[in-house]
Amino acid sequence: MRASKAPEQWNKLLEAVKANDYELAHKICVTYGFDGRVVTLEKPEVPFGHYAAMSPEGEVIHNEFASVLSRSLGFSSSYITMKIRETKGNPLKQGKMKGWVFWQEL
Repeated sequence: MRASKAPEQWNKLLEAVKANDYELAHKICVTYGFDGRVVTLEKPEVPFGHYAAMSPEGEVIHNEFASVLSRSLGFSSSYITMKIRETKGNPLKQGKMKGWVFWQEL
């Protein structure tokens, strides 16, 4: 999470660092996701081998073929495959599809 989205929690983190309380700072960092390493999402189950796209509102679209799913979203046939490789199942951070998540159920 960005500090601008949770300014009070960010200030608590900075105060903990200034007070040399690194244990509390670490706890705040992990709790509010300031570490920025891992984003865990609850992904609904889709049939084995299907490609899936989940909107920021939680709507899931899936298809057996990535190219068909890409075309149904209005993009080139390689869009879904490219985004799965690029984001590794994490939400997109910018662009027209910001907040969307793409993955293949294996």
